[in-house]
Amino acid sequence: MSIEEIKRDLFSAPEDHALAHCVARDLRMAKGIAAKFRSKFKRIEELKSQNVGVGGCAALKVDSQYIFYLVTKELSYKKPTYQTLQNSLDNLKAKCIEYKICKLAMPRIGCGLDGLHWGRVKEMVTKTFNNLDIRIGIYEFNEEGLTEWEMGKPNFQTSKLPTVPSTITKSQTQVNHQKTRVNKHSKDDPIERQPRQAKEADLPTDVIGTRDVASPTSSAPGQDTQPTTPDISLHNDLNTTNEKRT
Repeated sequence: MSIEEIKRDLFSAPEDHALAHCVARDLRMAKGIAAKFRSKFKRIEELKSQNVGVGGCAALKVDSQYIFYLVTKELSYKKPTYQTLQNSLDNLKAKCIEYKICKLAMPRIGCGLDGLHWGRVKEMVTKTFNNLDIRIGIYEFNEEGLTEWEMGKPNFQTSKLPTVPSTITKSQTQVNHQKTRVNKHSKDDPIERQPRQAKEADLPTDVIGTRDVASPTSSAPGQDTQPTTPDISLHNDLNTTNEKRT
């Protein structure tokens, strides 16, 4: 027995190779490389009529080529286990012996969308077929150059997403930019957090000359008001008193 990993499309394998891959018992085959098998070989009703359970292996013969379907889980949206995969491998081995298959091509079965680890699955394949005279090719890519896991991912580049008018997008961007500037100043600039105090250079000249002169109405509550001009009548009384003494 020999096993070789090949970085090519599985369907580019020579026609003297039997093909094998994993499916669910419901045989939906809607994603990954299983969808390619469904599209290429069809005959779904014939596969269902075989009534293969989980852990079994269904088969089709297309011209001189055998196509094997390893049933490793009950429903398409569920995951297989290593045990159900091992049971399917044992049944695949029995069919290879029955049909005298000496060349077999398959993807990384149970991995990709099914989530099993290839290192462990490869050991299972090697141990299962170790005593057979068979050559197994493991094909990693499909015709688009994608792995099975990548085939199951949504193609966001080609998805039809709702578009937003450019004018709305631009206006929203400007608003967000202005909010960012306001928030930045309020955090980093202490001047912006305090009321701006008037400087002398900003005041009119007449205001500068008189702004320190106290007004009788401008004193704080509880304080005596001081006159801002001398008391002329008191000055005249003093002068009169001095004249009488002389």
